[in-house]
Formats: sequence, C-alpha cells, structure tokens
Amino acid sequence: MAQQPTTAPAPSMLSKLRDFIDWWVDELKTMLPFSTDSTNQAFKDRLLIVMDEAQASMVLHHRGKEQTLGKIDLNDTPPHQQIVFNSTTARYVNEEHLTGIILPASQGLKRQVNFPLAAESELGHILSHQLNRLTPYPADKIYYDYRIIKRQSSKDEIVVEFVAVPKQVVNDALKVARNWGATVNFVDLASSDNNARHHYDLIHMLPSEHDDDRSGRPLFAGLLVINLLFISAIIGIQWWQQSNHESLLQQQVTAATMQASAANKLRHKIETIKNKVDFLSKKKRLSPTAMQILNEVTHLLPHGTWLERLEFHNGKIHLTGHSSQASTLIGKIEESAIFEDVTFTAPLTQDQRLSAERFQISAMLIQQVIK
Repeated sequence: MAQQPTTAPAPSMLSKLRDFIDWWVDELKTMLPFSTDSTNQAFKDRLLIVMDEAQASMVLHHRGKEQTLGKIDLNDTPPHQQIVFNSTTARYVNEEHLTGIILPASQGLKRQVNFPLAAESELGHILSHQLNRLTPYPADKIYYDYRIIKRQSSKDEIVVEFVAVPKQVVNDALKVARNWGATVNFVDLASSDNNARHHYDLIHMLPSEHDDDRSGRPLFAGLLVINLLFISAIIGIQWWQQSNHESLLQQQVTAATMQASAANKLRHKIETIKNKVDFLSKKKRLSPTAMQILNEVTHLLPHGTWLERLEFHNGKIHLTGHSSQASTLIGKIEESAIFEDVTFTAPLTQDQRLSAERFQISAMLIQQVIK
C-alpha cells in the first residue's frame, strides 16, 4: 500500500503568540529614547581619564581592546594640560564615546556586604540608611554606588560590592576634566590593582547631571504600560481558551504537591532529630580559639597600626587603637576567612600626638569546624 504523504502541522496558537510578542518587543525598543537604552550604553566605546597622584592617562576602550592615547602631567599649567588633552583625544570626544574619570583606589572605599535576598528590590533605599555604618565618612560628604556580584540561594543572601568616595575628591576631579573641555558621563573608582575597568557611576547621585534625563521618562513609561496591557489582554484570551485543560493539570499538580509536602515534613523531622543528636559533638569543634584570633589580627593589621584593646565576647570581637591607614582596615580585616560583618563602631578621629587616626572596629567570628 502506498504511504500517505505527510503534511507539516499548522502553527499552534501559542507559537503565533510568541512570534507576535517577539515582534512587539522589537517595536518597543525602537520607541525608547537612546539615553534609557542600557544595552547601547554598555557597548559604546569609552574614553577613560585614569587619574593618579601625579598624572592622568587617556585610555580608549574600543571593541574590548584597550589603548593608551597619552598622558597629562597634573603638575603642569592648566592651559598646557588642556592643549595636551585636546590634541590627544580630539577624535574621540563625541556622541559615539562615553567619557569617564577613573579615580585611584586609594582615594575611596570599596567593600563587600551581605544582605538577605528579599532586600534586593529595596537595596538602594536600604544602603542610603546605612551609610554611616558602612563608611568612615559622614553620609552627606560622599558619592557612592553599588552592584550585586553574587547571589547565594543556599544562604538566601546576596553579596553586594559597595563603593564610596568623598565628594571633595570627585568634585576636584570633575573640575580638572571640565577645565580641559571634557564632558564627563561617569566617575568610577579603580580596583585594587588600579586597572581601568568601569563598573560604577558615582555621579549618578548629582541632580544637575541627571534631572534633565528623567524629564521625558513619564511619556515613555505610559507608552510602555499601554503596550503591556495590550499584551496582557492577548495572553488572557489564550488562557481562557485553554482553561479546561489547565484546570485538569492544576488538580494533578495539587495532588503531587501534597505528596511532596508530606515527604518534606518527614525529611525535616528526621533532620531535626539528627541535628539534636549531633549538637553536642559539633559544638565542641566550632569557632576559633583565642590564640587563633590574636594570630589572625596580628597578620591582618598593616604597619603603622597600634592595637590598644582587643575584646572577645559572644562570638564578636572589638578592636580599639590607632593607625595611619585607618580607612583601609575594614577591607583588610574582611579578607580574613574567620571574620565577617566588619564595621566601624565610631567615627575616625585624628590623634595629633601620634599623627594617626583612632579607630574602633567590631567584627563577627565565622563559626567553622576546627580540624
């Protein structure tokens, strides 16, 4: 018997819907203003003014490659600095390039902080109320930025890298660059090895730099809402057409969920009993000894640091002393494998007799099994 010819199945309603949504998203992208298109901004070429104590280097980032265009002696006269800048960067100061300043790592503070995963949506608001705890500087005297560098689902936490620089340092650098004729789009802090990678935008907190960019956003936000409502209506129709089938699936899912819940409760009960049995034996091997704590602190504190008092109580240590590098102590102690939640418990104060800053720091001990 001759085999019946096969025909390709007609496209399903869901397939058509997906094709329409893909087309609609592309149309939405064309409606957005360029200033709100983060993807375009991310792939723009960048002209970076990388500053240190004595000179500024002009570095071009183009298609993932880095090229040093020239250097400016910051001890030279301002008119000559402007001539060198213009002759070096004339081809790259345009709308096709973002211009930014990279400040030395020593002029700011960079640290990692852990937050609950649920705090992610309100992270900016939360950080704005913890600036006095996170930095040794007054909250109204700094520019800051942050980014999430890790999500730890097993601990229900996010790891945030926080950067802060005194306003005076940022404003001085902006003044120098603008005197050269540069239009600065962002200010960043170099990493510890002082490379020119760009991660942060410290001046996004300046109203004069960003208020105008927000003026057109309500119109585009309204347009986006209308389009989202239209897409929601289409999805609603599709859902209505398949409601009977989904109702049956929901019943099956509910039954499976109840069985899984019963299994989880039983497993949790077993784990609870096991934890109670093992508690005493594990308790003896938790947390470092006083000698280990003293040895760790001795190796972490830099030269020029004097420790007056070290207290240890209920898994928390308190350090009091003087240091010529007090603002860097938080980062150094956080490098330890046995300390976490390192904070200043009081503002830094200058001791004229010792030519050093007095610090008070607290940290929690990370409990771990001592082999």
